[in-house]
Amino acid sequence: MTKKFICIAMFLIVLACTLTACKKDGIDENKSINPTIEINDDGFWVINGVKTEHKAEGKDGADGIDGVSPTVEISTDGFWVINGIKTEHKASCPDNYNEMFDAFSEVIVKDYEKEKIYAEITRGLYNGNSGLFLANNGYKCIKFAYDGTSKINVTTYVLANAVTVACFYDSNDTLIGSTGLEKETKWITDYTLSIPEHTAYIALNCRYTGSEEPEAFVVTGESLRPDYSKMLKDKKIVNFGDSIFGNYRETTPSDKSISALIAESTGATVYNAGFGGCRMGTHDTYWNDFSMNSLANAIATGDWSAQETAIANQPNFPSYFSETVSMLKNIKWNEIDAITIAYGTNDYKGNVPIADFEESLRYALKTLLSAYPHLKIIVVSPMWRWFPKDGAYSYCSDDEQSKNANGDMLPDFVTACESVAKEFHIPYLDTYYELGINKYNYSYYFGSSDGTHPNLNGRELRADYISNKLLDILAH
Repeated sequence: MTKKFICIAMFLIVLACTLTACKKDGIDENKSINPTIEINDDGFWVINGVKTEHKAEGKDGADGIDGVSPTVEISTDGFWVINGIKTEHKASCPDNYNEMFDAFSEVIVKDYEKEKIYAEITRGLYNGNSGLFLANNGYKCIKFAYDGTSKINVTTYVLANAVTVACFYDSNDTLIGSTGLEKETKWITDYTLSIPEHTAYIALNCRYTGSEEPEAFVVTGESLRPDYSKMLKDKKIVNFGDSIFGNYRETTPSDKSISALIAESTGATVYNAGFGGCRMGTHDTYWNDFSMNSLANAIATGDWSAQETAIANQPNFPSYFSETVSMLKNIKWNEIDAITIAYGTNDYKGNVPIADFEESLRYALKTLLSAYPHLKIIVVSPMWRWFPKDGAYSYCSDDEQSKNANGDMLPDFVTACESVAKEFHIPYLDTYYELGINKYNYSYYFGSSDGTHPNLNGRELRADYISNKLLDILAH
């Protein structure tokens, strides 16, 4: 039946039933009533409780128009475009992305052959070159500084439905462009990002829905690094050490100290408390007043008269000793967040017995932590070094011929640092074995005739290593 016929039939049925009911019950024919119209379990029309002979059914209508998947794009000025129509919604990270940025993202390292997933807490690109960052809380921004390379490779491993956007910012943190990263669920996809001119920062933004795990990013290429330059901007750190710290005073661009480099990479206020020629423990005459255990006494008591007297009576001290003592006197130690202690190479060359070296470190730790229990202290091992002969490389601190008068080698002092740090349950940094400096690549990290003091490359390497540990400890 056509729709028109069905409507006419229904009208006649309702009218007939209404008139019959009115006459039967003596109701005024001119008075209107509202009939009840229902469908029973058998599918027949029921009018005012009376089952009719008419089935409540009709002919199937024509097929509707097939649904169309919308196209989702981003305009050149950064707005979402749906089916070709530009919206008012910007495809960018939220205004508070700096607050949302979490350098301590959980890093997922995927072993695709063994189908295992490993997780660890870290900062930085994984192994220095890549990092896989897991998005969380439904909306994640990961911000990187950009060094000017024209293209960056980005890989996403999609674990759930998600939208990924790469946003580009200039040096003033003004958005200058963005692009959506297409993806295929459950697959690894590589992208090469074309970076707009004047880009200073890149932020990867992930939104996801659903109950599955969120999307993860892998960023590859040495041209990206996490932006940690302000992560510790409210922290204060003091670096204690020997000439490898103290002898560099930022007089030229290549004269940057490890402390200055740590400050640049973390944003912290970092005090260089290195004293060239000094040791962890016992030294000769006035030099002894600048050993770590003597400095710990001065910090705990606030009495720096021994150091001031030593400077007045020892004309051979480097000129910066007086400046450094004045700096340490004015520090409010209850406001210091962390200190690093990095000695060993002078103790080794000065034939200090290993047991005395260990006891001096213990004394310094006990004294500092008793006076200022809030301090985070990191024990840093001495660095690998080499020894010249006739102005050229002869042997290194790994070799048997490097033994001192006591028969000890520099690695013995490395072991001592680690052992005492473990006694006190405090962090230890191995800058002897872990920096990767050895007899095959030493010329990149040291000068041509000085095997004790690293050049700028070597200081940057050690500073980065120390910075990473400070970020681990202080950026939570």
